[in-house]
Amino acid sequence: AALGVPTTRALALCASASDVAERPWYSDRTAVDDDFQPVKHGGDVLRRERRAITTRVARSFVRVGSLELFARRLRRTGEPRAGRELEALFRYAYDREGLGPAGAALEDAAVAAATEARGRFASLACHWLRVGYAQSNYNSDNSLVGGATVDYGPFGFVERYDKKWAMWVGSGDHFAFGNALEAARRNWATLVDALRALAGGRGAALDAALRGWPAEARRAELAFAERVERWAATAEGLEVERRQLELLTCGQGWQPASGSGDEARARGDEHGRAGVKTALGSKLAVGDELHVSSTSCRRSRGPSRTPSPR
Repeated sequence: AALGVPTTRALALCASASDVAERPWYSDRTAVDDDFQPVKHGGDVLRRERRAITTRVARSFVRVGSLELFARRLRRTGEPRAGRELEALFRYAYDREGLGPAGAALEDAAVAAATEARGRFASLACHWLRVGYAQSNYNSDNSLVGGATVDYGPFGFVERYDKKWAMWVGSGDHFAFGNALEAARRNWATLVDALRALAGGRGAALDAALRGWPAEARRAELAFAERVERWAATAEGLEVERRQLELLTCGQGWQPASGSGDEARARGDEHGRAGVKTALGSKLAVGDELHVSSTSCRRSRGPSRTPSPR
């Protein structure tokens, strides 16, 4: 939330006094070894931690998968009750999430919700790319209809810029950091498919909405690019860019950056330049304290790297 990313919020944390679990973490050498290459799920050691449950709050917790389930049930059985249940769940999410004009007819509400959700899903994915966040398991069950971050189980922030970075061993490239927009598109398309049962004779409007995804995604990308460029022109932005360039050059076969940002970028490759764009959006990576000199670069990881417990 502090980074400006739409998200559910943590209300309370209940920790076990005795139940523990093992999870990936970072050994001492990773803070000083510039050549350390983390495995895909992050960290190089396992450590034991107490299990905990977080109580989270949001406008609603209706997921794309929730509507998908009821829509499938309606298609399979054709029972009137299944249709009523799908409509009731949709109406609840529509009103709670503000997905369209209040009191709209069901067919119009379905189309309005699909169009509004399209913008929110594209924007959310761009927010994740902006701050270097990898949800790592962004399927329809972990996608809120309202377009906010919800599942903090397998998440993580990229170590070095890597489009294939993910924190869950089963993520595959389809849930990797660089594929956030495509994963968002698939979840949104699943939502549209679930809404067809409610759209009645307005199926053509849903088809038109589907065709509009590329333009929506492009608008979201441009909006965040402009936001980053405005911030990068400030004194704070220029200083952060200098430090991020030095951080990103470590272990990548570059010489540490010096001089202006333009000169430093001129010595880099696509890998580094794209990483800088992500780094600029998030300023400094969460939990990283930068120790930069003219010849070396280290990362010291603090407690803030710990993912929020589920």
